[in-house]
Amino acid sequence: MTTTFLKRRSLCKPQKGAKVSLYDLGAVRARNKNKAHSQCLELFEKSGLTKADLAKMLGKKPEQITRWLAGPGNITLDTLSDLVFALSGKFFVLEFRDDLARAKSNRRSPDWLQPSALEDRSHWEPVTVSSSNGGYLKTSEAKTENTPKSSYYCYATNE
Repeated sequence: MTTTFLKRRSLCKPQKGAKVSLYDLGAVRARNKNKAHSQCLELFEKSGLTKADLAKMLGKKPEQITRWLAGPGNITLDTLSDLVFALSGKFFVLEFRDDLARAKSNRRSPDWLQPSALEDRSHWEPVTVSSSNGGYLKTSEAKTENTPKSSYYCYATNE
C-alpha cells in the first residue's frame, strides 16, 4: 500500500514567467473570499437592515440573501457591488497589498514576556516552590517544612 503525504508549505510570491501553483491560487482565492464575506457581514450588521429588507431592495428572494450571507461562496463582483451599495450606499474599493512581504510571525508571546516587562522588576515577587507537592507559596506565606525549597520569581498581575 502506498501512502501519499502532502507536504505543507508557505504561500510564496509568484516569480515572473513561472506558473503559479494551484496551492497558492487556492489559498489566495479562499483568503479573498473570506475577507469579502466578512466585510459584507460587518456592513449588514451595521446597516440595521433585515434580510427581508435587503432582499426587497435588491429585488431578490430572502433565501438568496441568506445564501450570500451564510458563507463565503463564489460571489460575483456584480453581487458584491450590489450588496455593498445596498447596505452602505458606498462603492467597494479593491486594495492590493503585499502581505507576503510583511513576513508577519504567527508567534506571539504575552506582554509580560516582552523584554521591556522582564527588565522592570516592579511586577515580580519572590515565590518559593516546595519540591514535595510542586505547589507555589509566596515567600511570606512559606511554611517551615523539612522539604527542600527553591526560590523563583513570579510575575504578579492585578487580574
